[in-house]
Amino acid sequence: MGLFDGLFGKSSTSMLQLRMSCFNIGTIAATPNAVALCEALGIAPIEFVKKHASGDFGVIDPDQRERNQRAISDARYPAVSAYPVGSSVVYVVTRQGDSTTVMTATDYVFYANGR
Repeated sequence: MGLFDGLFGKSSTSMLQLRMSCFNIGTIAATPNAVALCEALGIAPIEFVKKHASGDFGVIDPDQRERNQRAISDARYPAVSAYPVGSSVVYVVTRQGDSTTVMTATDYVFYANGR
């Protein structure tokens, strides 16, 4: 499976819809775990990116929400969103101007620890 396989699901979502985002989301990718989880739940990963890009950061703590607000105006900070789905959580992480990645909680632990 390629990096972008399954990202858009069966929806006809256009990248143009993401132009109204709060910040530059860069290249969009999803981990294989996130794609598998989203497929099992019938949700395209891009749906989480759309929420994230609009400023709906999901269920994050107040400190992360403050960091996300800073990330909107300062590309040195990543923006992180968390969305509960079933018994799991889907994370969306943007490094402005570089990339946005949809990942599972397990993937996020590895990401946050620099692995």
